[in-house]
Amino acid sequence: MSSELRMFFVLGVFALALPVCVLSSGTDRGFSPQNGFVVFERDQLLGIKDIDNNIIFEPIYEEIMPIDGNGLCIVAIDEKKGLLDLTRSQVLLPCEYYSIEQTGNIFIIDYSDLYEATSAEFLDIQDQFDEVFPSDNPDYLLTYRTNTIADGLEYEFYGVLDKAGSVVLHCEYPSISISDNGIAVIIDRNQQYEYYDLQHGIKVFDDFSFCSVFHDGYAIVRIDRDKYCLIDEAGCRATPYYPEIAVDDRTLWTSNGTFLYRIDSMWYAGITIGVDEAKCIAGPFQCIEKPFLAGNEIFVFPQQNDWLFVAPARNAERRIESIQRFYSYDDCFIYKDGEEKKHYIFPDLSQSKGSYEDAVPFIGNHGFVKANGAWHPIDREGKINESISYTSVEVLMYHNSLFFRCKDSDHHIDYLDGELRCISRCVLSGQ
Repeated sequence: MSSELRMFFVLGVFALALPVCVLSSGTDRGFSPQNGFVVFERDQLLGIKDIDNNIIFEPIYEEIMPIDGNGLCIVAIDEKKGLLDLTRSQVLLPCEYYSIEQTGNIFIIDYSDLYEATSAEFLDIQDQFDEVFPSDNPDYLLTYRTNTIADGLEYEFYGVLDKAGSVVLHCEYPSISISDNGIAVIIDRNQQYEYYDLQHGIKVFDDFSFCSVFHDGYAIVRIDRDKYCLIDEAGCRATPYYPEIAVDDRTLWTSNGTFLYRIDSMWYAGITIGVDEAKCIAGPFQCIEKPFLAGNEIFVFPQQNDWLFVAPARNAERRIESIQRFYSYDDCFIYKDGEEKKHYIFPDLSQSKGSYEDAVPFIGNHGFVKANGAWHPIDREGKINESISYTSVEVLMYHNSLFFRCKDSDHHIDYLDGELRCISRCVLSGQ
């Protein structure tokens, strides 16, 4: 199983050393408030106060993760994780666990137990699965077990739990992907695709030789070998048939049904305008590999000597040569050139003024770039703030929000939001 599924969704590599604001006298250093609480540091340990500066938890923790909207947060002592309920000033789980991951109010503990924070109880799934981890839909969890089948080899088979810890699908499938509408794409042992409605526990729609998860109300299906189309959430065909529609792990299509399709050897961008009706909004283009949608209605057509970026809604095009690797994000794109330098491309297809040793996505108005071995914030005007310097940085998705997780030269890890406000910290032990 990929590490991306097991861990919080990490998108890049960053760095940290941000000034903190002083909220109290003495040696306490407080960070920016979050959801009515403030993390503070005293003598290299962390505690939590309310916004009136009253201590709720004494500074005994080495790490405090960002606080969610229910006042719950994961903490750590000696690299062991625990769980706090700040609104009730309670320790829900002591710092005894190697791993705690959160999806909604369910906490996955050491990949084997579930804990429901709202009802403060363990959900009994011990020894049923090899591992439990979050899915792309917060209402469901993915599970897997390793089974030995007829050929004597071991294989991973996946299943689904709901938030109550009940089994929706047993671990019988080589692959399961869950859409935001609760419809899962299941691939069985015969490599057949089908849609399954997790809420109602029934198979839906017809069998397809290929089908993708739903995004914003649409999915791509293959009717037979050379006939593709989009379907809506009722299973109705939403476009004419095409010889091929582009889909891979970088492909997105927007709420208005934007997609890429091929006729003969030429690629086009299309948009749905009604059942069985679509119109071309870009193309034709000859491509050396399958094109894809990047971010919000930005089409990328890899061509012989360059890559063509097309934004029909903005009436913009841009050709870029020598792309070695391309990273697609919702709000900006990063590519690596032939000299191993990275560049930003923004939604209007403007390009960053400089090139960098490394770069990570923007959160809000700021990103981070690496230059001369150090990481610094960069704004959308391309200005780099060299007064803030870090040794490494990640972009972390937590509670459906993005944070910069940054490490400084003093062996601290700070959590920053998109305005570069430091909201929490980790003090690395043994350094």
